[in-house]
Amino acid sequence: MTSLRALIFLAINLTLGADLAIAGEEPQPKYPPGIALANPIVGAEQYLLSTAIEGGSGVLSRGLRTILPPIYKADIAYVGDHKFITRHFDYELKEDVRFLRDDRNKPLLKLPDWVATDRTYHNGLLNLSIWGHVLYVGERGKIILNDKKYYHAADFDHGMAAVYYKDRDSEWAAVIGPSGKIKYGPFRNGEIRPFINKAAIVIAAKDQDDGKQCAFLLSSHGQRIIPPIYDFLQTSDGITFFARKDGKSCLMTKSQKVLAHFPDNCVEVKLPEKIDTNSLIPARFEDFNPIPKLKEPTSSSHPEDTSWGYCSAKGTVVIPPQFFGCDNFNGEQAQVYFKEKNSTGVKSVRIRRPDY
Repeated sequence: MTSLRALIFLAINLTLGADLAIAGEEPQPKYPPGIALANPIVGAEQYLLSTAIEGGSGVLSRGLRTILPPIYKADIAYVGDHKFITRHFDYELKEDVRFLRDDRNKPLLKLPDWVATDRTYHNGLLNLSIWGHVLYVGERGKIILNDKKYYHAADFDHGMAAVYYKDRDSEWAAVIGPSGKIKYGPFRNGEIRPFINKAAIVIAAKDQDDGKQCAFLLSSHGQRIIPPIYDFLQTSDGITFFARKDGKSCLMTKSQKVLAHFPDNCVEVKLPEKIDTNSLIPARFEDFNPIPKLKEPTSSSHPEDTSWGYCSAKGTVVIPPQFFGCDNFNGEQAQVYFKEKNSTGVKSVRIRRPDY
């Protein structure tokens, strides 16, 4: 009897142990037939890149439903809006071919082999341009613009994108709309900054052929909100602007109301995302006497290597120029950079926010 009880006790414990062991293991995903494994796609949490036992690649949903069958090369790119760029070998053409496909594996557009595949849809348009060839594709795979005239193009934002081209006389920047046609410009020797709050800073040659540049704020409706009377403009929020005019520097609003005057030799700043009365603003200076304050490697014989410091939101110099570069404060600390002696290297350290 005792032996029977012992056998029953042993059997129960073995069964419980097996159940606990199984419970402690992570269940293996039940992939579709022929799929060996699947991994998340960077930038697309809702999809998995699948690898077939025979070596092809495809796409699965998080629920392990087949989105794209595993018949493509491994460089499948997710470009947003539930669309992918795939590549496979075409036996009739005897070469690899690329297609833009939707999440039902429907081919929307055959693509040239040179397209940039690290892009995503912006405002319903996909910028597949490379340097020297511009290509924009719409939501349904329709080509909006395919032109070698432009050598560079930005992503669409607020229904507009900056493009650049050259002719015999000069280089030009312009703003195009969703149709691919120029809406604003062109601006000679121009640079169009990203649109922020439906407006973009444009830096371009002045109308007079004197080699000088002007800066202005262009609205998404084509209005010059800030007129082209400034030499330089910067903004981080589209509300507050750092401006230079006739050798003078200031912080001002979009309506050109001056908030603070900065030193005349302050020629550039790194505006924080939000500016308040306690902000310390990284600022670059020209024509100054370097004042090394920290015992770090600097190149005092080259003032341009120590031209950055910090100003308050009122324009007062709080930390004199002594850095090769510096970042905005994150809480009580900021990263600053020094050019190392007898080297092309740059060393970075963190400094604490000073009391002032």
